[in-house]
Amino acid sequence: MQSKLSTLKNMLWAAAIVLCLIALLIGFIVASAAKYTGEQENGTLYLSGEPENSSDSKKASSGEDSESGEEFTPGEIKALPESSDAGQSYIDSITFLTDSSLIGLRDNGLLTGGIETKQVWASEAGNIPAKTIGDFNIVNPGDGVLMSPSMAAGIAKPKVLVIELGMDGLGDAKKAEFVKSYIDLINAIKAESPDTVIICCGPTSVSSFYPALDGTTVAMALELKDWVMQVCSSTGAYFADITRVVCDVSGTLNSDFSAANGKTINSAGLSEILMYLRTHKP
Repeated sequence: MQSKLSTLKNMLWAAAIVLCLIALLIGFIVASAAKYTGEQENGTLYLSGEPENSSDSKKASSGEDSESGEEFTPGEIKALPESSDAGQSYIDSITFLTDSSLIGLRDNGLLTGGIETKQVWASEAGNIPAKTIGDFNIVNPGDGVLMSPSMAAGIAKPKVLVIELGMDGLGDAKKAEFVKSYIDLINAIKAESPDTVIICCGPTSVSSFYPALDGTTVAMALELKDWVMQVCSSTGAYFADITRVVCDVSGTLNSDFSAANGKTINSAGLSEILMYLRTHKP
């Protein structure tokens, strides 16, 4: 009798062990097949919904400026998109940082305020050699004081800043130095006025009759266009392709848009550029 009870007890224990093993196997299978419902972002695992400060993480990874909200992907170029005519009020919101190429916006009185306009930032001499864009001053139109563009930006906080630089003394410029200096200039301006929308213009080139005494040629202007695009791709600034507005297919400045010196843009060309900006608003 005792032997039978012992045998029955062993059988029950064996059955219980088998059932436990089967339950464990089923649980493992179910756990493996179940889908994970959390989220993974930028290589970090989050177990429940959005992580704290996830919007900041997205901004940092996409290249979004935490102050202005403008988003860009490093290595890509934000070309100005074609838009409906934004009108004169939009032009009135723009500040122009320019060398001698677009100085006629002020000197020819094409902006609100005429020749006394406060919208143009230019050097005291009117030109800005390409090799000096890392260290130059403008005449602040607000008080006539010489200061760096970044300092002026910190004071004026321009809504939109259109930059045209590089055509003065281009023959003396070196790519690496120019690109680095331009990037540093934009970053300095953004640091002082992070909400400013920055637009960098392609070169206005030179006409076929330009004597090139300073070494500036059409070929160099086309090369400068690539430099400016590289700056835009590194900083997130918009690229305005005004080269195609005032130049022919070869990149030569249209004589109809050139001043007598073969380089500075005349009133007709400047009007075309202003209309381009009006119809290509960020």
